[in-house]
Order: sequence, then structure tokens, then C-alpha cells
Amino acid sequence: MRRALLSTLAAVLLGSAVPNAAAEHEPPRCPMHHTHTGPHERVSCQMTLLDALEVSTEAGIGQIEVHGSTAAVVQREEGLVSLVDVSDPAAMRLLGRYDGNTGRAEVDHAFDGDVAFSHDGRFLFYARQTHDFSNDGLHAVDVSDPAAPRLAHYAPGGGTLRVAYHRDGDAEFVVTADAFFGIVVHRFVRTPTGGVLVPVHMNALPALKVGGPASAGLFI
Repeated sequence: MRRALLSTLAAVLLGSAVPNAAAEHEPPRCPMHHTHTGPHERVSCQMTLLDALEVSTEAGIGQIEVHGSTAAVVQREEGLVSLVDVSDPAAMRLLGRYDGNTGRAEVDHAFDGDVAFSHDGRFLFYARQTHDFSNDGLHAVDVSDPAAPRLAHYAPGGGTLRVAYHRDGDAEFVVTADAFFGIVVHRFVRTPTGGVLVPVHMNALPALKVGGPASAGLFI
């Protein structure tokens, strides 16, 4: 059984030292292992482990996005997104989970995904990719109550792998890299009951499809 842990790290400021002549010509070193020293174990590169939270007991975690004091963590092979309170990095706690599955275990075989928050943190955009096209595509999730995230709108896709959010004045846009449809731009329109994803641009050139250069990510 694999366990996925979300860890928070902080840099440790070291006292200054006068380098000797030989050390001035040596490349900087990054020690990778240190002896355990209790709950604040130094793990690597002068970083200190502040806390670790078990997010999943079934599979590994993937992309992590943080807005304010909330982190969204993709549980890659479960098709879930965990919302974690990171206001105190030394005492993280799970707030809630969004379940993007269909409820049919025989087809709910997720294996990747990406997340992006809106500018105000009210909405989380979840790009979901699965083996069996189980709710593949873009999920706009209302996370104003992180203990009870709610699907506001779903735009089907062909294995959406990456997502990015962009705000231009009062206009909000969500861009995805999709295995079938290439680069897709959605306008996100807020409504009294949530929001709606409206596709405004699609470019399905082979070079822009997931599996090619687009797999590296999106940059706006």
C-alpha cells in the first residue's frame, strides 16, 4: 500500500562562516540526507520538515496549487482533489475533498490532473484525465466552502492534462491543454448560482496536443 504525504518545508538560516581558500573553488554542496532529529528533521538542502499530512492511502499525489491558506492537492489515481488548510504550515489539516468520479468503479480509472484557483479563490478549475474517459475534461468547482466543494460546471474533454487561469479586467478565462482538442480557451462567466464555462477558442493542431510540447504545461 502506497501512502501519499503532503509535506511543508522551510529554509533554515545557517550562521555565516569564513570560507577557506580551497572551499572558494569548490562547487556549492547540497546535502541530501541528515540524521533524524525529531519532528523537525532536516531533510535536504538546509530545509526543515515542518509537517506531513497523509492525503491518500491508495495512490500518489500530483499537482498542488495554493491560494491564500488553502492548498488543492490532486490525488492522481483516485480522481479526487483534496483541500488542505495550510494557514499553519506546522499543523496542516484536511478540509474536504472534491470527487470528480462517476460513481462507477469499473470506469473511474483516473491517472492525472491539474488544478488552478480563480483570482479570489472561490473557484477551483480541475483538469481531469482518466484511462476510460470518466468525466474527462474541465471541472469548475465552487470551493467557497472547502468542507463541501460543489461542481458548478463541467466541460467534457478528451483527456485534459493541464489548466491555467487568466483574468483580464472583469473577464475570466480558463485555458486547457487537451489530448483531443489541443489548446482550448474557455470564458468563465459567473452566475447567481455558480458559473458557466463557455468555449471561445480551440486549436487542435497536432503540435499543440497533449503528448507533444503542451505536456510541459501552460504559461500565460
